[in-house]
Amino acid sequence: MGLLSGWETSTACYTAWEGDTPIAMFGVTPFVCDTWGIWMLGSDRIRARAKAILRISRQWIAELQEANHLHAIMDKRNTVHLSFCERLGARVIATYPEHGFAREPFIHLYWPKTNV
Repeated sequence: MGLLSGWETSTACYTAWEGDTPIAMFGVTPFVCDTWGIWMLGSDRIRARAKAILRISRQWIAELQEANHLHAIMDKRNTVHLSFCERLGARVIATYPEHGFAREPFIHLYWPKTNV
């Protein structure tokens, strides 16, 4: 799922602000039945608010998991994002060595309900 299609098809889409400046956008897109995809686009300002964003993200994921299975597909080279997702309980369940138009390495993440 590309970022634009994630934003266009989201059932929930949020923006995190620092004063008048947006620092992140995130949301969820339904796939099939009770399976949803999580997406996020963040700026470098996220690092300054990492603790608060992790705390809020844990609450948000726990709430979504009450009725949904949560997945994400992300660029494997984005180690900061991967670390963030793993701290939120995500587990890598598949690797795609040549994914998408550019044939870049991507990974498939899943949030087990017991890890929130």
